[in-house]
Amino acid sequence: MFIGTLAITGVGIPLTTIGFAGFLSKDAVIESAWAGSNYAFAMLVIAACLTSFYSWRLMFLTFWGKERGDHHAHEHAHESPRS
Repeated sequence: MFIGTLAITGVGIPLTTIGFAGFLSKDAVIESAWAGSNYAFAMLVIAACLTSFYSWRLMFLTFWGKERGDHHAHEHAHESPRS
């Protein structure tokens, strides 16, 4: 999950080719929009920021957040059966 979050949020080192797949692909798409249209560039940057926000929020709430269920739900939690 952590590696997937790093990839989709585009973690990498700017001005190099070192980074996850999302870094290289988003960089190319946003750079193309910069050359063509200011509106498209702005929308892509906003979309990239929102993707990063909800992905990292998912990670922090899932793995490092406090439990939000009630006591009854925690007592009856179990793994799903093999199908």
